[in-house]
Amino acid sequence: MPAMRFCFVLFLSLCFVLYASGIDRCAHSKENMTDVRKCAVRELLWGWLNVTNKTAVRAEKVMDNATALRDRANTVETKAKESLKMAQDVMERLKNSDSKQVPVVEKAVKVLKDVIARVNTSREEAVKAEKSANNSTKAAVNGYGVILRAAKTVSQNDQGTEVSHEMTLKKIDMITVGAGGCHDELFVSKNLSDIADKLDLMENLSEWKKQTLRLLNSTYAKITENNTTCHSTFNNDGVKFQGVKDAISSAAEGLGNALKEFDTANLVLKEAEQIVTNATREVEVVNATMLGRFKKNGEALCGMIGRHAELSTQLRATVEHLGGTKQQVTRKVSDTEDLLANATETNKVVQTVVGAISRLLKAGSLSLSPSGSLFASQNITSANESVKRLKYTASVLAQNAASVGGSTNEVESHTKNSKEVLEHISKQLIARLNETQLNINSLSADECNKTFFEVVDKSWGVAFERALLVNESALMETESAIKKLETQIRLMETNLSKINNSVLTITEKMRAAVQFEEKAKTAAADAVADVLRSLMEEVCASATELHKLHMDTDGFKGRAVTLRTNVSEESRRAEGAWRNATANSEMPQDVEDGFTHASRGVVVLEKQLQRIDAQYARVTTGLSEGLKIAKGGDAKIYIPVVNFLRDINSNLTALSLPSVCSGDRITELVQSLMEDRDTMLSSSSVIVALGELAVKVRERVTAARDQMKKVVLSAADAQAAVEEAIRRARDANAGRRCTPLHRQLLNLLQHIW
Repeated sequence: MPAMRFCFVLFLSLCFVLYASGIDRCAHSKENMTDVRKCAVRELLWGWLNVTNKTAVRAEKVMDNATALRDRANTVETKAKESLKMAQDVMERLKNSDSKQVPVVEKAVKVLKDVIARVNTSREEAVKAEKSANNSTKAAVNGYGVILRAAKTVSQNDQGTEVSHEMTLKKIDMITVGAGGCHDELFVSKNLSDIADKLDLMENLSEWKKQTLRLLNSTYAKITENNTTCHSTFNNDGVKFQGVKDAISSAAEGLGNALKEFDTANLVLKEAEQIVTNATREVEVVNATMLGRFKKNGEALCGMIGRHAELSTQLRATVEHLGGTKQQVTRKVSDTEDLLANATETNKVVQTVVGAISRLLKAGSLSLSPSGSLFASQNITSANESVKRLKYTASVLAQNAASVGGSTNEVESHTKNSKEVLEHISKQLIARLNETQLNINSLSADECNKTFFEVVDKSWGVAFERALLVNESALMETESAIKKLETQIRLMETNLSKINNSVLTITEKMRAAVQFEEKAKTAAADAVADVLRSLMEEVCASATELHKLHMDTDGFKGRAVTLRTNVSEESRRAEGAWRNATANSEMPQDVEDGFTHASRGVVVLEKQLQRIDAQYARVTTGLSEGLKIAKGGDAKIYIPVVNFLRDINSNLTALSLPSVCSGDRITELVQSLMEDRDTMLSSSSVIVALGELAVKVRERVTAARDQMKKVVLSAADAQAAVEEAIRRARDANAGRRCTPLHRQLLNLLQHIW
């Protein structure tokens, strides 16, 4: 009430001053109410109303916020008390434990007690803010009253007593202005409205108040100091303008106080809310942590029990898998050892064959057929390559099998250790179950989960207390042991799978090794067959040539008999003729010498023929005696070859063509022998012996051939000698019937011849 009286006195003083200063300029404004004047007044009143209303609206918002803040304070207080009770309950359960959460809960209890007092402080500040905002609103209403009175005067409508923003705006709107009465320079309400809108944006209300009052003064002066826009309600009654300024200033000041008090209350309450939230969260975290620990540990424990059962099943399966794998590996180790032994034996056989054939091929005294030598060389090369690959593969497979065997033993060792670990895990799980007081009859995950959820569904206090009983360190150790065992079993299964794959690989490669062995043996046997065929053909060729030489020898033997007969008969005939014709019984010396020389030539021929017969006899004897085979030679190939040689000998002695040496006969014989490959491979001594025999036969045939050349020469010489002796005898006999003169001439001619 004193403030109202002060404002009234101040308003009267201002009115008097304004009246005195503007009485001359707007003396006739009531009688001359032009549209321009009315427009200027209306704009000014609108601007004042907007500024005043802005403070009122803002104050009402502050008042509403302060009221809401008090309600918030009550809510925060309630929540703080509830959190305090919860924290005290948790503290009661933790006090006898060594949990790390005890200091956290103790701090929360202290903070919650302190925050309740701070909430009361915030509530008191909110009440102050409400009062200041109410005072600001009242000051704004006073401003409405001043503006309303001015509006009634200008509009000449004095009806209504309500003082409000709506009523004031309505009266201002009753000031009618004709078309074209308002110019742009008269729109002062916009500037005032703009400054009013800044109220929501400016934090410093004192600055806003200064700017607003400055603008009020300038717009007021602009309107009232102009004769065309001034109005006596302002110029002659300055109290209205001062009343508006006072109202706005008072409202802004009250609003500023209200905002400061609200901000203080709000800040304190926000801090209190945050503190309560934090403290509550910490207690809830502790509570949830303990309950979560129990739930987590329980779920983990039940899960471990289930995993223990799975591990037990997996380990049994692994042991069974190991058993089957170990049998396969054992067999495969034995198989690779056998393969390695076979490779060694095959290499020995092949090298024996290769050595024998190589010596035959390199022998200069034996000339095999070009095709036989080529095929034998190719087969020897193939046999060497195959046996080399066989030895390498067998050696590698034996090493791999031994390595796989070692891996299998290692897995077996791991299975024994895994069984011990599984038993230890079982004991640890039972110990953890006893700690949580989950009374179950067996290590069953389903029974564990059922019992666990029954405990969780009880009051949180039971679960809280149970959580404190669990030995988490031991539980983590058990978890770690289970993980390691799971990894170990997976690793064992992986290793067993690798071992099985290795066994399959070894099996596949053993098949390849067997093929290498077959190729080596086949190639070596083919080489033997090639050489055997060539040697047989060589012996047959020698026998054929010898047969021809023998036939030629028989012819020369006939000639030798004929020549000897001719020498004998002609010699007797010449001697008898000479004896009957002369008293002297002796033949001439030159005739006798001719027959002597002829007889000697026949003797030489006969000796040469005897030498050929000796070579022939040696061949037939050698063929009839057969092969000189080394001890231990295989009779399966020895006997057919010997029989073949004897058949050749039979042909020779029978002086018939050696039909046994036909190409088909040799091919059939070799093919029949090839039916038993192992026999061929073990008969290198046969081809060596046959080769030696072929060399001897060839040498004797060559000697016989050379001897035959001598026979031919000797036969020619003997033939010539016989013919010469006969001619001399006949010439002597004819000369005996000639005159002495004829005989001398004949003798002379003889000497010339």
